[in-house]
Amino acid sequence: MITSGFIKLKHNNNKYIFDYDNVSIIRIDDKVEKFLNLMQKYEWEELENKSSMYMTKQEYRKLIESMKSMGFLREAEFEGKQHYDSSNKISSITLMLIQGCNLACKYCFGDEGRYNHTGFMDSDTAKQSIDFLIENTNSDKLNIIFFGGEPLLRFDLIKEIVNYCKIKESTNKLKFYFSMTTNGTLLNKEVNEFIIENKINTMISIDGDLNDNSDRVYQNGNQAYNDIIENTLYLRNKGLLSARATITPRNLDMVRVFEHLNTLNFKNIPISAADNSLGTLEYKRYIDENINLINQFKDYIKNGEIDKAKKVKILFRALKQIHFSKKQNYPCGAAFNSVAIDIDGNIYPCHRFVSYDHYNIGNVYSNCMQTSNFIKKIFNDNSKLTECSSCFAKHFCRCGCPYENYENTGILNRPSSRQCYLNKVIFMKLLYLYIDLSDSEIKALFE
Repeated sequence: MITSGFIKLKHNNNKYIFDYDNVSIIRIDDKVEKFLNLMQKYEWEELENKSSMYMTKQEYRKLIESMKSMGFLREAEFEGKQHYDSSNKISSITLMLIQGCNLACKYCFGDEGRYNHTGFMDSDTAKQSIDFLIENTNSDKLNIIFFGGEPLLRFDLIKEIVNYCKIKESTNKLKFYFSMTTNGTLLNKEVNEFIIENKINTMISIDGDLNDNSDRVYQNGNQAYNDIIENTLYLRNKGLLSARATITPRNLDMVRVFEHLNTLNFKNIPISAADNSLGTLEYKRYIDENINLINQFKDYIKNGEIDKAKKVKILFRALKQIHFSKKQNYPCGAAFNSVAIDIDGNIYPCHRFVSYDHYNIGNVYSNCMQTSNFIKKIFNDNSKLTECSSCFAKHFCRCGCPYENYENTGILNRPSSRQCYLNKVIFMKLLYLYIDLSDSEIKALFE
């Protein structure tokens, strides 16, 4: 018999365990706590006898059966490497419509959108990419993400791709869904109408107020913030735009950033750091600011501002994961169910790996894609097992973003020590937040 990994929690004189193998919070009494303490000291053969001083045999057996039914106890089995099917079919592609941008954001990981290779995707490559997706999927629901650079510099190609997908829908019994990440500077009436008509889920990059966006400038060095605010007004007023804020040394106050973007009526507001821009002291403050954001998130819930709380995307998603005991077996969809395609039709695990030749996993013209090696490095590398398998937050981060791991540690599934620490801080705070929620608050959040 083996037990799930767990940590103990205590709140308002109530005792809990968090079963991190099953992502489950279980309230316990004093007898169960004593049993768990014994379980950590003795072999299974000795437990029933050791437990007899404070529970009957009937109570002991009932407890064992209850723990089995919850998945907390299970028969001994091989606990070695986890192997995952590396032949999964993709259902989403990110199209790098242009590797160039009209902005020159100072922290851009993509070399101002060029990814070390300036140019734009032509119509043939775009259509070949759609055909490649159709031929390499087992889903009837397919996602196309327009990306760059600045994708609206190729608005003509976006229109052509959408029309091509509609033709494919009618002949292949498929449904295409569209998304786009844009800097917002090129939004206008025609683009807005097209976005609405074709239900393109649109996110803009904006880092807070005018001062926060001083790193987001045009190629000539002029500020872009006022243009972004003006050009996004129509879609913001309709509640059709999400905003992605990037945290840098200039805008570490995450609560203030969120509050500002919320006043602008963005429907979702994911916030994350440009990790390579934060020095040691700045990262320490970044950790503190994450804690402040969690506390503010809790206040939104306690004050009945549920819709506002749900906009704090990363925190709400993690809280939802706790509530529904959802295991996360992969950090993201990279090479697993989604890939990125560059201007020449080369295939990469995700847009952040574009231009990394050793992570070029195929080409749409050859209809060839090899994802298995990338996936194996994520799932089956021994470093992941030793670093993360016994971590209570493992289903929260699932070893972190492969690209950021590679940049920081040189290993796809090994996060930096500071990122690992931050994830643990965030998830522990959220566990305590969850057990502090009332039944009515849980209902408002998740029903």
